[in-house]
Amino acid sequence: MDSHLGLHTRRGLLRNGALALGALAAAGAASWEWLLGPRQAASGSLRRCVSLGANGVINPGSTQDYRSCRAFLLETGTTWVRLWADWPSLQPESHLAPDRGTGAWRLLELDKQIAQANADGISVILCSYRFPTWANGTASLTAAQDAAYQLEDRIAEGGDPASRKGLGFKLPADFGTNSAWASWIDFLVRRYSEHSPSRRATIPSRRPCSTSWPASASRLDPGSRGRITTTRTSSTTRARARSRAGRRTVQPPCARCCSDAGRAGRMATRFGRRS
Repeated sequence: MDSHLGLHTRRGLLRNGALALGALAAAGAASWEWLLGPRQAASGSLRRCVSLGANGVINPGSTQDYRSCRAFLLETGTTWVRLWADWPSLQPESHLAPDRGTGAWRLLELDKQIAQANADGISVILCSYRFPTWANGTASLTAAQDAAYQLEDRIAEGGDPASRKGLGFKLPADFGTNSAWASWIDFLVRRYSEHSPSRRATIPSRRPCSTSWPASASRLDPGSRGRITTTRTSSTTRARARSRAGRRTVQPPCARCCSDAGRAGRMATRFGRRS
């Protein structure tokens, strides 16, 4: 993020966090009790949230599965946890709903993770992650074609093609209310809404992510005049999803894409930029 906005980069936050931990260690056990105390220690205006990796849904039972991390989360007074609904893993087939296709078993495991977090008193943020190739128009690409496909949006100038952004992060051309994206979000809202008290989650309509591409909507639609894709993906879906499950279930993104360097261009959307 930009320092002139009074904000810090992730590197700066990590550095300052390390210094704070060092100070706590020097202060003795009393200070560590505040950091690692029971859930009551988290009371007040500030809430602790831990983001688990997407592998907890892609490979249930892995170290990023909520159930694998549960003891640590409870011990540290965590009140929120972020999980990832990996769309390609949960809905591999375009013609089958997530609970009807070959990804249904992963969906049931996600249900169990959310239900366990709810039972533990930990609130869940469920973010949609990646895009199936059948939804973003890349399913027919061979490995050789993938290696040369739209590299101008997948690697920085002069970058190594081997480090290109994955096809699963390519944004679909259609984010309308009748699109596959809208149906996917609608499915998540229905399944994890307030009407499902044993498995409730707050669902951002899309998490802005620097790995998604292209960064400018003009690459998807020349008539969009470069409108930022992170705005586009969220604004066309929220109305439909909210009308199905209540306004408190689906939330807009907190911010658009950003990078530590604060640079904008084909690869990222600068923090604070508006459509």
